Amino acid sequence: MKKIFTLIAAAFVAVSVSAQTATKDITQTEVFLPSAQNLAEAFSAGWITSADTSADPPYVTNKKGSNLDPTTGETLETAGKYEGFLVKDSKTKLVTIKFKGADELVVYGVSSSSSATRTLSVTLIDSSENSTEQKASTEPNVGCSVKFSSLAKESEYTAVLKGFEGEKAGDVLVYGIKFVVSGTSGITSVENEVSADAATYNVAGQRVNANAKGLVIKNGKKFVNR
Repeated sequence: MKKIFTLIAAAFVAVSVSAQTATKDITQTEVFLPSAQNLAEAFSAGWITSADTSADPPYVTNKKGSNLDPTTGETLETAGKYEGFLVKDSKTKLVTIKFKGADELVVYGVSSSSSATRTLSVTLIDSSENSTEQKASTEPNVGCSVKFSSLAKESEYTAVLKGFEGEKAGDVLVYGIKFVVSGTSGITSVENEVSADAATYNVAGQRVNANAKGLVIKNGKKFVNR
């Protein structure tokens, strides 16, 4: 009997360790683009978690079209193709992210359906367990963004991501998560931050010098700096 309880306790500890989470410390404005590799690293680090433990990382799908650029927040004339992870109001596709240090959080999503309008829901919970939910509607190839501004940098936040189709659960592809750190005491919006100075980003979504070498993104377009 003692051996059985020991085995049960060991199994419980193993599950607890695998389910540990971490908080992502944000020190500068950055965009998380959930490619398979980036998502695997985030799950390994523990700041993105999911109720589904059957795959690591879960929900990476074929690229979906969206006219909203997650690195700039700009609306594109032609929809770009993005990969990401699916969120849904269900036990298996409820995804959480944990972070601190940002003034603003922006989550980008697009309907994974070829015909249905869906809704991206993000519930933000602060260190005092105060919660706020915001939603945005998305159609096929027409992206949406959910934004939380004026965040307290010292607070740890948990964001819960879900998708709906009407009142029922429905898949939404999350293809970008932007953390904004303002350079002054005021809040700098995503739109103002980028469009005025034509900011340059690397493929990881991090802002870089305009002369940075290699594959970079500027004004929603990829090109190679040599």
